[in-house]
Amino acid sequence: LIISISFLFNQEMIINNIFIEGIVTASEKQIYRNSGLYPSEPFTDSNNNNYYDNQEKFIDLNNNQIYDFGSKIFKGDEFNIAIKNLWRLNVFSDIQISVIDSYDNYIDIIIELKEFPILNSLSISGNNKIKDIRILDEVNLKKSQRITENDIYNAKNIIEGLYSEENYHQADVNIQMKDNQTNYSKDVVIDIVENKKSKIKGIDFYGNNNISKKDLLDGCEYLSEHRWYKFWKGDFSSSNLDLDIKNIEAVYKNNGYRDVMISKPIIEFNDEGIFITIAVDEGEINYYNNFNFDGNIKFTDSELLESLGLIKEQIYSEYEFNMALYNLNSKY
Repeated sequence: LIISISFLFNQEMIINNIFIEGIVTASEKQIYRNSGLYPSEPFTDSNNNNYYDNQEKFIDLNNNQIYDFGSKIFKGDEFNIAIKNLWRLNVFSDIQISVIDSYDNYIDIIIELKEFPILNSLSISGNNKIKDIRILDEVNLKKSQRITENDIYNAKNIIEGLYSEENYHQADVNIQMKDNQTNYSKDVVIDIVENKKSKIKGIDFYGNNNISKKDLLDGCEYLSEHRWYKFWKGDFSSSNLDLDIKNIEAVYKNNGYRDVMISKPIIEFNDEGIFITIAVDEGEINYYNNFNFDGNIKFTDSELLESLGLIKEQIYSEYEFNMALYNLNSKY
């Protein structure tokens, strides 16, 4: 098959017939125009030679008074371009172009298409804590738009995110596209099981041999455990957790542990709440050994060292080091 196709496109071919399957709302003219592929104009093959002869009758589709042959194909690159052009319409979920017949320097092709369905209706159930209008505004699914599996996936993530903001981290969101009385549209049904509100009940560190859990949490902006006497604490968000992991790293780096490594937190959701486990590899504590300057002509080493404000055998601190560099820049 590969050998025959390669041989086929070693010479210039002309499209005779184009057969289109799978169009529901699109038209053949739209497919021709957007793909850039056109069939030859239909003609009466009086002498049965499969070729248009000058005196044979034809249908003048573009009213230019001459017979028009179909698109010229060489090496098949035109098919790839046609497929890319059709993809850009955002109408089809599948596009295939195949040669189904060839004779002399003519070919017949088939364009097989599968359209994305149109959104007919959207319904939501089970959402007691978040109103329909807020969900609809966020998911941005509108009636009569083309709808894809990716749209459904994004809508699910958006709704789960809305519930996470309200501390319903175990909300179950199920979205289905259901058939209706048409062959071109779908009804979208969003079913939500909100489950219980949950907050952070426990945070455990492993490997923090030199800095206490309290000191690490004191360095966090968002991360905290929920207690009855701290009812406003314990909210969880993945993005805030990522920020506080950087804050925990800063605590270590400002206390000499320049090479600290923190593993991705393990997050467990259960009926009691949210439990977070954070593993730490502290590394070795770092001290300043010596300070050397190069390229300084205006100021002496001792003058720069005084502005630097750091001394030998002092424990490294990322914050203090950056401030020391700022002081040197300020001096210049």
